[in-house]
Amino acid sequence: MPRNSDPPHTAQPEPRVKRGYGGISAADRDAMRRDGLVAAAIARFGEGGYTATTIESLCGDARVSTRDFYSYFKTKEDLLLAVYDHIIEQSMNAVVQAVSQAYERAEGDPIGVIRAGINAFAESMARDERWARINFIEVVGVSARVERRRREAIHDFAQLVKSFTEPLAERGLIDPTIVSPVTSVAMVGAIHETLTDWVIQRDRPSLEFIVDELTALFEAVIRR
Repeated sequence: MPRNSDPPHTAQPEPRVKRGYGGISAADRDAMRRDGLVAAAIARFGEGGYTATTIESLCGDARVSTRDFYSYFKTKEDLLLAVYDHIIEQSMNAVVQAVSQAYERAEGDPIGVIRAGINAFAESMARDERWARINFIEVVGVSARVERRRREAIHDFAQLVKSFTEPLAERGLIDPTIVSPVTSVAMVGAIHETLTDWVIQRDRPSLEFIVDELTALFEAVIRR
């Protein structure tokens, strides 16, 4: 009796990759459009101001439709918060990196560490003054929600100050009584208000002078 032969193998079709327009995936296209709106907002909010900026102008700059805008952000305020979060994240990363390097380079010298942190934050704002204007001016007084986020950011920076002053206090290099939430917020506030004043001045001192003055102020606090 002849053996039954195996059923013929049927090749399965290769899965089709979903692609967007021009070979760009839909996810990549969405990311590009969203990034374009953030870039447009940094330019508009940082130069002309948040209040004076319209959604239509942002869409025109980013080359997206208003329908696209509302698929990424519910309101112009949501876009402002996305821009603010981007600025805070980048500046905080710069501070962490600078402080970490200062610990290694200066072997924990408290003044060197503090100066490195202040300088990194100041330079991150001065590198693109639109960032500074948004961070120090445009987000102020927009709404209760934006104000809550702004206060959270200040406390995030205060926690960062506390995190890199604690090891210095444990080693007896600074007065341990300054390692507190109150003092940390006060130190962040001093930097914040000094740089706000620097941004709005016409006849500005150099950024190096500002960093020197703030470092001297912090030294007076930690040596008390």
